[in-house]
Amino acid sequence: MVRRDGARLSKTHTGEMMDDCRKITGMISEGLDRELTWSERMRIRVHLLMCSGCSAFQKQMIFLREAMRTLAERIGGHGDH
Repeated sequence: MVRRDGARLSKTHTGEMMDDCRKITGMISEGLDRELTWSERMRIRVHLLMCSGCSAFQKQMIFLREAMRTLAERIGGHGDH
Protein backbone atom coordinates (compact mmCIF):
# COMPACT_ATOMS: atom_id res chain seq x y z
CA MET A 1 0.00 0.00 0.00
CA VAL A 2 1.20 3.51 -0.78
CA ARG A 3 0.33 6.73 1.05
CA ARG A 4 -0.65 9.90 -0.80
CA ASP A 5 2.89 11.23 -0.40
CA GLY A 6 4.24 8.13 -2.20
CA ALA A 7 5.73 6.42 0.86
CA ARG A 8 5.14 2.68 1.09
CA LEU A 9 3.37 1.24 4.13
CA SER A 10 4.51 -1.99 5.74
CA LYS A 11 2.07 -4.91 6.00
CA THR A 12 1.83 -4.31 9.75
CA HIS A 13 1.02 -0.65 9.23
CA THR A 14 -1.47 -1.54 6.51
CA GLY A 15 -3.34 -3.83 8.92
CA GLU A 16 -3.32 -1.14 11.59
CA MET A 17 -4.61 1.39 9.10
CA MET A 18 -7.44 -0.93 8.04
CA ASP A 19 -8.47 -1.28 11.70
CA ASP A 20 -8.35 2.50 12.00
CA CYS A 21 -10.41 2.83 8.80
CA ARG A 22 -13.12 0.67 10.36
CA LYS A 23 -13.17 2.94 13.40
CA ILE A 24 -13.15 6.11 11.29
CA THR A 25 -15.96 4.99 8.98
CA GLY A 26 -17.94 4.03 12.09
CA MET A 27 -17.43 7.51 13.51
CA ILE A 28 -18.39 9.10 10.18
CA SER A 29 -21.63 7.10 10.22
CA GLU A 30 -22.29 7.99 13.86
CA GLY A 31 -21.73 11.63 13.00
CA LEU A 32 -24.82 11.50 10.81
CA ASP A 33 -26.94 10.64 13.84
CA ARG A 34 -25.28 12.59 16.64
CA GLU A 35 -22.87 15.44 17.19
CA LEU A 36 -19.33 14.11 17.42
CA THR A 37 -16.95 15.31 20.11
CA TRP A 38 -14.15 17.69 19.21
CA SER A 39 -11.57 14.89 19.54
CA GLU A 40 -13.62 12.58 17.29
CA ARG A 41 -13.88 15.29 14.62
CA MET A 42 -10.14 15.97 14.80
CA ARG A 43 -9.31 12.26 14.60
CA ILE A 44 -11.45 11.97 11.48
CA ARG A 45 -9.90 15.06 9.88
CA VAL A 46 -6.35 13.84 10.44
CA HIS A 47 -7.19 10.37 9.12
CA LEU A 48 -8.89 11.79 6.02
CA LEU A 49 -5.71 13.67 5.14
CA MET A 50 -3.94 10.33 4.74
CA CYS A 51 -6.72 8.01 3.54
CA SER A 52 -8.42 8.44 0.18
CA GLY A 53 -10.71 5.47 0.86
CA CYS A 54 -12.22 7.00 3.98
CA SER A 55 -12.41 10.39 2.25
CA ALA A 56 -14.44 8.75 -0.53
CA PHE A 57 -16.64 7.02 2.07
CA GLN A 58 -17.38 10.34 3.78
CA LYS A 59 -18.26 12.00 0.45
CA GLN A 60 -20.57 9.10 -0.43
CA MET A 61 -22.32 9.29 2.94
CA ILE A 62 -22.87 13.04 2.54
CA PHE A 63 -24.18 12.50 -1.01
CA LEU A 64 -26.57 9.74 0.11
CA ARG A 65 -27.88 11.81 2.99
CA GLU A 66 -28.60 14.76 0.70
CA ALA A 67 -30.17 12.48 -1.92
CA MET A 68 -32.50 10.99 0.70
CA ARG A 69 -33.46 14.47 1.94
CA THR A 70 -34.24 15.56 -1.60
CA LEU A 71 -36.30 12.44 -2.23
CA ALA A 72 -38.21 12.89 1.01
CA GLU A 73 -39.00 16.52 0.09
CA ARG A 74 -40.23 15.52 -3.37
CA ILE A 75 -42.37 12.68 -2.02
CA GLY A 76 -43.73 14.94 0.71
CA GLY A 77 -44.54 17.62 -1.84
CA HIS A 78 -46.50 15.18 -4.03
CA GLY A 79 -48.59 14.00 -1.11
CA ASP A 80 -50.24 17.43 -0.89
CA HIS A 81 -51.93 17.20 -4.32
